[in-house]
Amino acid sequence: MRNRGLCIEWMDNRDEIFKLYDIIVENRRKIYPLVAESPASHAEQNPKLYGTAP
Repeated sequence: MRNRGLCIEWMDNRDEIFKLYDIIVENRRKIYPLVAESPASHAEQNPKLYGTAP
């Protein structure tokens, strides 16, 4: 999406974009306790798993 398209989407759907962002953040935060309680020495979030990779 080019800048113009992004700006139009932002203006037209800003509230919807924020709703989606809040849902993504909420779902990621559900994972934090699982990782913290696991025996793993480190953890990595792979953006490809969430569809946020470029």
